[in-house]
Formats: sequence, structure tokens, C-alpha cells
Amino acid sequence: YNLQKDSFKKMHNIVVISNKTEESIINLFPEVSDKVIKIYNGYDFDKLNEQSNIRKCVVSNDKKFTLIAIGRLVKQKNFSFLIDIAKKLSDEKMNYQLLILGEGDERSKIEDKIKGYNLEDTVKLLGYIDNPYPYLKEADLFCLTSIAEGFPPVLVESLALGCPFISTDVAGADELSDKGRC
Repeated sequence: YNLQKDSFKKMHNIVVISNKTEESIINLFPEVSDKVIKIYNGYDFDKLNEQSNIRKCVVSNDKKFTLIAIGRLVKQKNFSFLIDIAKKLSDEKMNYQLLILGEGDERSKIEDKIKGYNLEDTVKLLGYIDNPYPYLKEADLFCLTSIAEGFPPVLVESLALGCPFISTDVAGADELSDKGRC
């Protein structure tokens, strides 16, 4: 805390990438609030659209509602929570599929949970996909269950490809969902 406080005092400006980050810094260090500037990340939407059309991926051929999640399979991304949600959807007899794109240390734990809930036909771990954009473009809903994020670019990419999202209360979700109204 003291090292960061001393560093902030020496800076002319402190650039943040989301409302939540801005609020956090101002709450912790109110004396530097006049130095905080918010600048969002830039995106190349033309390239994103081009990549989403490189190959077609049929995410479902049986008209199931398709949920998608993308990210490293690590504790911070909280995919275990997403599997709990999938279990509830299955208990409610929802006609859906959940596709998870990514690799990481928690893969075997997530696989075990999928098997334990008997969700092997509904939840698919597709592994690392070099170009996830065709999947995003065809999905019905993007799910972000992270414990913490600075500003998740995947939410912007999802929206740009016409896929709405649902998210835990991480930085960026507030801005992109119009304070939860969208």
C-alpha cells in the first residue's frame, strides 16, 4: 500500500481502463483522485468481424440454446461456478449446450465436476481454440464467471459479434451492460 501510494504521488497521471478500477484507486488513494484518467482499450472491429467469418462452426445442429465461455481454465475464471449453473439448468430441463473454450490447470477438476453432475452430453470442453470468434458469433449467450477482471475484452468482442453476455460483477461489466440494464 505504501509503495503504491508513494508511486502514485510521483505520477502526473494514473490511467485506468474501467469504472471499477477508477473507483478502487480513488477509494484507496483519495489524494490522487485528480490524477486519474480513464482510457478504454481500443479494438479493431473490422479484423474481429473478418476473423469471425474465417470458418463456420456449427455450435449446435439441434436448436439448443448455446452458452459459451472462453478463457484460461484457472481458479480466477471460476469455471467451477459455471458448471454449477449448468447443473441447475439441466435440473430445470432446459434445452441448452455449454461450450467452454480454453485450457489450464483446472481442466481435470472441471472435467470431474462435469462427470459428477452427469453433464457430459451438455457441457463440452473444447480446449484452446486459436480463433474463437466464429463460436462467439454463433452462440446465443456469452458467460463470464470470473472472480476479478481489469476490463475483459471478450465482453466487447462478444457484443461486437452480436452475442449478448451475462457476467459476474467484474470491472467493465457495469459499463458494457449500461449499469446492468442491458
